[in-house]
Amino acid sequence: MARLADYFIVVGYDHEKTGPTEGLGKIIQRFPQKDWEDTPFPQGIELFCQPGGWQLSKERKQPTFFVVVLTDIDSERHYCSCLTFYEAEINLQGTKEIEGEEESGLIPPAEVFAPKSLVLVSRLDYPEIFRACLGLIYTVYVDSLNVSLETLIANLCSCLVPASGGSQKLFSLGAGDRQLIQTPLHDSLPVTGTSVALLFQQLGIQNVLSLFCAVLTENKVLFHSASFQRLSDACRALESLMFPLKYSYPYIPILPAQLLEVLSSPTPFIIGVHSVFRNDIHELLDVIIADLDGGTIKIPECIHLSQLPEPLLHQTQMALSLVLHPDLETADYAFPPPRTALSHSKMLLVAFEVERIKAEEGNPPKMIKHVRELAEQLFKNENPNPHIAFQKVPRPTEGSHLRVHILPFPRINECRVQELLQEGLARSQGAPAATRGDKKCVVPAGPPVGMFTCSPTCLFVILSHELNI
Repeated sequence: MARLADYFIVVGYDHEKTGPTEGLGKIIQRFPQKDWEDTPFPQGIELFCQPGGWQLSKERKQPTFFVVVLTDIDSERHYCSCLTFYEAEINLQGTKEIEGEEESGLIPPAEVFAPKSLVLVSRLDYPEIFRACLGLIYTVYVDSLNVSLETLIANLCSCLVPASGGSQKLFSLGAGDRQLIQTPLHDSLPVTGTSVALLFQQLGIQNVLSLFCAVLTENKVLFHSASFQRLSDACRALESLMFPLKYSYPYIPILPAQLLEVLSSPTPFIIGVHSVFRNDIHELLDVIIADLDGGTIKIPECIHLSQLPEPLLHQTQMALSLVLHPDLETADYAFPPPRTALSHSKMLLVAFEVERIKAEEGNPPKMIKHVRELAEQLFKNENPNPHIAFQKVPRPTEGSHLRVHILPFPRINECRVQELLQEGLARSQGAPAATRGDKKCVVPAGPPVGMFTCSPTCLFVILSHELNI
């Protein structure tokens, strides 16, 4: 069992260290206040909450959410989910106008707004669950619901979930919510959601194959986009395509503005930056730059990028085309079959079929059938239970962020949170683990070890699983 959330942090704008053009962030509160023995508190989290810099705004913006990945000295990854909203800064308004309004009994609307971030740090990768949890805390605050924030935070930090095994964890933070965590069957397989399919839609087959070859040949790859979440998804997708290989170089899906000098590092990397810095990155001479919003990649002249050899390159492109566009094979038919007839039949792939699959790689229809069989296994790894329990998470009232008078995010009672956290951990540790028993089955004989090689087949296997075709 692992903690769903290691730390909950409130990060705000630091008025005491604000410069002439750009401000700084500071940690206002953190829970728990002491570090866990097995998980140290991440340093520099305030930089990653606002990757574009801490800046005041003249308008109250929509709340935003994205996930930052931090890697510690032991190569352990920590997923930092950030929900950012904007608070009114009354102290920055003109005093004369305020005094005049006070005499008339009216409170003037704010003219300047400062960002504030709610951050959840976890060693588990459940972005949608973290989005729901942080969104629930924000909803209780902005809609002034009759729920204690201390209770929500304590329940969040004391929730224990299995890391893998295909079991389901049903939990509630205590605000009328009902949430479900579905763990994968095997933690060694990449869990991609729809990120790989999105990457192919953004860049196209040839560009993704070029990036695939770039990371395998230890080149520097840099993504840029106007969306922080798109950067995280693209980096996740590219890394997952390397399976079963593991990427051991710097992996920073969202790089803050203050750390742009990291791009001059001599080591290979996979990094993402916001598009507002695109003028600062085009001068990099040894970095392959991918524009997620424009759908292009730029390979410097000094880089000779090796491509997949023929006929493997042609076979891979053809297979990916059929996966992305399953009706391509029947597009010229005078009487094309209905869409439902294009779906594949369900089969169980066993290990001793590897030789047959390799022998049929030159036959596109048979190859696609094998890809779909493998994709089904990946889909079952992420969704082992066909029946999903009903989930309910309250959302903020539409347009609530535009209200004229919203109280600042309250200061949390630290002693109360610590008390509730200890009670929750005591209950969790005393309760029996609700895990699903392993099914007894005969394990088929596997192929020789030498047959497991890094193949582009992983590209369209993962892609087919995400498209669920």
